[in-house]
Amino acid sequence: ADAGPLALALNTQGRLAGRSLQLTALKVQVDREGGGVLASVEALQALSLDLDSLAVQAPAVAMPVARVRWGELPLAWAQPYVAQSSFGGQLAAGVVEVTLPEANAIRVRAEGKISTRGAIVSLEGREWLRAADLATDLDATWKAGTLTADVKQFELRQGNASLLAAAFTGEITPGKTLRATGRGSLSADFAALATQPAIAAQLPVMRGTVKVTFEGAATEGVQGKLSIAAQNLVARQGALPLGAMDLSVDATLDANNSGTVRVPLVVTKDGRRSDLMLEGKVGLKPGAVSFDGRMTSTQLVIDDLQAFSALNAPPPVAIATPPPAAPRPAPRPAPTAAPTAVRDTTPVWAGFSGRIDLDLKSVIQVAGTTLQNLRGTLALRPDRLTIENVSSQLNGNPFKIASVLGFDAKLARPYALVGSVDVPGFDVGEFLRKADPSTPPAVETKVTVNSKFSGTAANLGEFADRLTGQFEFKGSKGILRALNKKAETTSTVSGLLGLAAGLAGQQKIADSLASASEMASMLKDIPFDSIAIQVERGADAAVVVKSIEVLSPSVHLTGSGRIDHQPGADFGTSPLTLDFQLAAKDQLANALNRARQLDGKTDSQGYYLMATPFTMR
Repeated sequence: ADAGPLALALNTQGRLAGRSLQLTALKVQVDREGGGVLASVEALQALSLDLDSLAVQAPAVAMPVARVRWGELPLAWAQPYVAQSSFGGQLAAGVVEVTLPEANAIRVRAEGKISTRGAIVSLEGREWLRAADLATDLDATWKAGTLTADVKQFELRQGNASLLAAAFTGEITPGKTLRATGRGSLSADFAALATQPAIAAQLPVMRGTVKVTFEGAATEGVQGKLSIAAQNLVARQGALPLGAMDLSVDATLDANNSGTVRVPLVVTKDGRRSDLMLEGKVGLKPGAVSFDGRMTSTQLVIDDLQAFSALNAPPPVAIATPPPAAPRPAPRPAPTAAPTAVRDTTPVWAGFSGRIDLDLKSVIQVAGTTLQNLRGTLALRPDRLTIENVSSQLNGNPFKIASVLGFDAKLARPYALVGSVDVPGFDVGEFLRKADPSTPPAVETKVTVNSKFSGTAANLGEFADRLTGQFEFKGSKGILRALNKKAETTSTVSGLLGLAAGLAGQQKIADSLASASEMASMLKDIPFDSIAIQVERGADAAVVVKSIEVLSPSVHLTGSGRIDHQPGADFGTSPLTLDFQLAAKDQLANALNRARQLDGKTDSQGYYLMATPFTMR
């Protein structure tokens, strides 16, 4: 870079005696046109340099032996040395002093701050810093192969706003075995950092503050502590509030990279508190991590933890608009092949092995779903993930899960899953009431659920469409409201029971409608003694309701059905069809008889069969 006319002044005095250089005076100064100092080096004491060992000595070890000064320097002068760069701003004038505190030691200390003003940094056309001020102190010593450094305040500012501040003290001894110790801190304001264009585009957080503290030592092994405290976080994606987070890592590893780790996490948001503790034995090898320990918690709010997944959102990509092109004939569309599932070549847990014992007291969703006392074990091997004896209570309903997820890279669909879920007493009414408090539950009963499932997949996402299984539900006394809508009006009930086919004459119509009205009240809120449902999910992703049976003193309802779920479609919007056969006793049988809907036959339980089955969709 062109610095303009420069003036060089050199003053040196001394003598060379054998292999020893004696300097009694030394000053080198470069001035810019007009007399401003560009840079200078000045010896403040007589110096003795051993040319063989390069050891330097001075008579007054407590006093500085040299001073290095520089004047204001344009940062643009650095552009020729950094490819595709653009720099602006100034390196402020500063002073560094050198002392020789003891033999084989040299200390460098900045007088005041080393600082830049109005720094602008662009790399490859992207602006990283805009009008930023940087300031740092420096105190470093090199002694007998060990570097010690102390930076009490490193700060990046823009105007009056502090973007980032850090401090560090430590030492490092290079060699065959690296030895190092250190501690420090770093704090940042994400809203202030977001004023820097390129930094804002890369940050997943748009507001909030964070403070990081750390300390550690590395000798034959490693000991370290890391603490991250973040407040008032707001994710860039969707401006989603995340709340506050406190995360710590306390680890000790021996020379073989084996040791212990303890990781507590606390997340707070809107008065809710989630806590998680991971602790155990850890082993590190190239490309492999083993862990044997436990995960515990008193309360986890899933919604608050899931919100942090917004931090994984990729940064926005600026897409250049191409110039308009001359119109061309549209190409003939090529035939499209059916999409092929992406096949995993390694399991999602590749590189991890070990066991984790779970003891989570309460896992909550804000919508009202709660898991209590979640206990069990997760075991990882290179070819297998096992869920062992996991038990919990879902909204007070106990259940057990056991499953094995295997992986065989030689197969076209390398994942294979088998498992079971057993729920001894699931309160269906309470579950449906929490899901939709505004509507009475369609069924109120406690059921025992026994299920077995299996499937193979090219990747984990494919299990949603390829999982097959058998599910059996058996319930005790309860109330059935699923037919209420069919019984709300006499016209609806007439359609339900197929009365129109048997009506003839006005008086008969009136009598039949009276019977329909009577049946309408009987089909509402039906109390029953038992309910049983058998369901299967096949390889085509459709759910087949093999059988439904509801038994009460006056009603015997049986049926079957199907949920036509298509692979890749939303299960909640899949069409449901249920075909029912109603049989009755006592008053309901009499009403059906008056409506001429009984054919005189009885079922296996002695209930009179309705002549016309009906369908619900």
